[in-house]
Amino acid sequence: MRYLVDHPNTFLDGVSLRQRGWEGTPQSENDLAVVVYLKNSNLYTTTLILDFDKAKWLRDQLNNVLMAAPLFIENKVALKTPGEF
Repeated sequence: MRYLVDHPNTFLDGVSLRQRGWEGTPQSENDLAVVVYLKNSNLYTTTLILDFDKAKWLRDQLNNVLMAAPLFIENKVALKTPGEF
């Protein structure tokens, strides 16, 4: 995981929207999916398909973490990784 975070271009190819159904035009967000293109260990592209609400949830979680970072630094809070005591 740390390698993925430190070297995102190695594993992340891009993100796009995909229509969930094949008929007509999208009528709402429920008709769309967010596709994250990932490279596996053999550097072939694989996809992670997220429902639009899950993609928004992931976006919100990332935004929360990014906004919290300055507070941890300012308050000198030591962060521990899972498994540390």
